[in-house]
Amino acid sequence: MIRKLHVQNFRMLRASSIELGRFRVLAGPAASGRSTVLGCLQLLCDVVTKGATRAVHDLAPSLEDLCFDPQRPIALAAELVPSQGDQPNVRYEVEIGPDTSGKSDVKVAREQVFVLKSASMFDEPPPAQPALFEAEPGEISIIHDRTPRGWRKVVAKSAEGRDAFWDERTDWHSMLRFGVDRSALGSLPDDPERFPISIAVRDFLREGIRTVALDVDKLRAPCAPGGRSRLALDGSNLPFAMRDLQARNPEAFGKWVAQLKVAVPGLQGVDVRERDTDRYLVLEATFDGAHSRPIPSWCLSDALLRLIALTLVPHHLSGREELYLIDEVEAGLHPRGVHVAFEALSTAPVPTQVVCATSSPMLAGRANRDDVLVLKRAADSAAAVLSGDALPDKPSWLEA
Repeated sequence: MIRKLHVQNFRMLRASSIELGRFRVLAGPAASGRSTVLGCLQLLCDVVTKGATRAVHDLAPSLEDLCFDPQRPIALAAELVPSQGDQPNVRYEVEIGPDTSGKSDVKVAREQVFVLKSASMFDEPPPAQPALFEAEPGEISIIHDRTPRGWRKVVAKSAEGRDAFWDERTDWHSMLRFGVDRSALGSLPDDPERFPISIAVRDFLREGIRTVALDVDKLRAPCAPGGRSRLALDGSNLPFAMRDLQARNPEAFGKWVAQLKVAVPGLQGVDVRERDTDRYLVLEATFDGAHSRPIPSWCLSDALLRLIALTLVPHHLSGREELYLIDEVEAGLHPRGVHVAFEALSTAPVPTQVVCATSSPMLAGRANRDDVLVLKRAADSAAAVLSGDALPDKPSWLEA
């Protein structure tokens, strides 16, 4: 999982170090930087998967639009620690800047992967000789120019686009050139004998960072035959995901329906029906009262459909290291629904990691103090990230 995220010059995050855990709530008002933190994590995934140009252009027309200071590059660093077992720790660093060669708009200016034996080695000691003038936080690069003592560099990319890969156990290494747009980690040769740790990190950043963005129109629609059983990130296969849980674990399905009943007074149950005419799957709900006929998904409220999808997320995990990003969990939900969604997401089993962003004092107030990060806009328009355990009583968290 990602233990800590370091960010420089990305939107409101001028220079931030953000502690992450198994479950985190990013709380704050609008335009405080909550979604920006989620965007940083997704950017790590996109750079490794798509390359720098596509990753940037998926967010904005130009790199400058994403920079707090347009004259400086964006720099990201993630500290990754194993959820289970005695695996090494890893630091992944990437710097994204303009490509002045004319080959592309954007390039991976620098990129490095380091392997560390202990998480305590992430914290380097201060230099023996302090500088005469103290530098601003945003001016101290989070990209290492040298390999710290006890660290082992296994992947690197230079500003000229040269990619280097070192065997994680021996002195063997290889130099290749994939170009300035492609990530070195994303271009890593599939050789598990030489690069087992690097491949695991690459696969986590490529496939394990999952942004949940539910589409209400797709939640309402019936599903064509042959859909996937694992819940899609936009909720488009919700009936298949429900039917899978019901068949795979009837006891868990019953407990899940009981949770929904707590949030939705009068709800009798939810089920999936196969339509006779075309074999499409239809989600249906039944309620107390005079109308006992099941109500199809296209007649259900947005809030109920979102709640069904959000609470299904923990039942459709891969069992591998994954990081789920969810913005505005509370959108459209009744306070009871917020409570039920929070309980489901905050108890996702290891090795799953969940980061939620919210502007709801109710959701933030339900979390443990050390699970909350409060964001606010500072005087220079940069985002300030405050740890919940360093803040006063919960009612004042969003006004801290």
